Amino acid sequence: MKIAICSDIHGNIEAFNRFLEVINAEGIKKVLNLGDFVRGKDPDKIMDYIMNDSRFESITGNHDEAYCLEIEKSATEIDKKYIEWIKTQPGERVVEIEGKKILMVHSRPTSNKCAPLMYNGGTFNEFMDDYPDGMDLVCFGHTHIQLFIENFYGKKILNPGSLGLAIEGKVNFAIIEIDNDDFTCKLYKI
Repeated sequence: MKIAICSDIHGNIEAFNRFLEVINAEGIKKVLNLGDFVRGKDPDKIMDYIMNDSRFESITGNHDEAYCLEIEKSATEIDKKYIEWIKTQPGERVVEIEGKKILMVHSRPTSNKCAPLMYNGGTFNEFMDDYPDGMDLVCFGHTHIQLFIENFYGKKILNPGSLGLAIEGKVNFAIIEIDNDDFTCKLYKI
């Protein structure tokens, strides 16, 4: 089974549409969205799509949480249904697909709110200690930097990069394929 993983869409509808073209051509049946889908020019179009496409499993990122607070206090830029939907999404999620446990997080619990660094001044080991054992794949976003580590103390680690605000200006995401008892991962920069 092929699974697409995206993060940090940031309201970029052009990048999102390019992503959809690829995943539809690849026959993707499941999409793991690691948060930060707002704070750009078209968050409503992106959220309409995500809310109505059953392939998407989503979590919130720091921008989603902050955006809801700002919008509730001021003029409504996003319809109330979007705010309510964002509030129903967890900050982390474990999904099981074909017997594999996949942890979806946006960043560390201690840095998701405001600190820009994934490690929050710590080591990669400390980052991994924040999350439960028994995960076959840990997926995170937030840094906008693609990363795939095949084996980190028995875990696979993936950051798909930023779909909507990539550092090098390309649309970044990943597709993993679960085949028998293993994962393969392809990082996309289009």
